[in-house]
Amino acid sequence: MGDLNHVSLTGRLVRDAELKRKGANLVLCEFSLANNYSKKTGETWSKKANFFKLVVFGKMAEGLHPYLKKGALIGIEAELRQNQWEQEGKKYSSNELIINEVQLLSSPKISNEAPSSSDYPAEEESFLMDIY
Repeated sequence: MGDLNHVSLTGRLVRDAELKRKGANLVLCEFSLANNYSKKTGETWSKKANFFKLVVFGKMAEGLHPYLKKGALIGIEAELRQNQWEQEGKKYSSNELIINEVQLLSSPKISNEAPSSSDYPAEEESFLMDIY
């Protein structure tokens, strides 16, 4: 029996999903999710966001791709995976969520809550970090 590795999140897509074909049989869809939270510093509350890289494979990727547009609210159940590699003598690590289930909770075209571009930082936080 494997260790427990289960993640459940809701959030909004940071950008449109990207459908990729690798080889003859592998189809995947990559996108990023912003998961908002509030943080209190002293007496002041501020809005913050976590950014997560998500991947879905196969027929689910092909079927969901048209609906995974920037601003769409979704719920996911996934497994956390870590990729490690070395480039030019530096070690890197990237975490991503491999999706098992997706719930489409809204669409930016029909939702009154679709975020404006000012709701997210101009650049996503990097998913890469040096391993020392």
